[in-house]
Amino acid sequence: MLKVLIFFSNRNMNSANVCVQTVELLLLIQYSGSGGLAAGYCRQCSVSLSIDILPVLYITYWSASDGDRLAY
Repeated sequence: MLKVLIFFSNRNMNSANVCVQTVELLLLIQYSGSGGLAAGYCRQCSVSLSIDILPVLYITYWSASDGDRLAY
């Protein structure tokens, strides 16, 4: 038997004119098998993750022309 529980939280913070979004996850896994399952025992494992998401600007193409040489 395998049981997986996921707890999710989301929060936004503004500091120094930068908007930071934080995502937190708690993954709880319970598993059991064979004789342990029949006796009602299981093992538990939990993993906590915290991810900070920062705004990013990517410039993929830049084109500039010299204003003096522009011919119509």
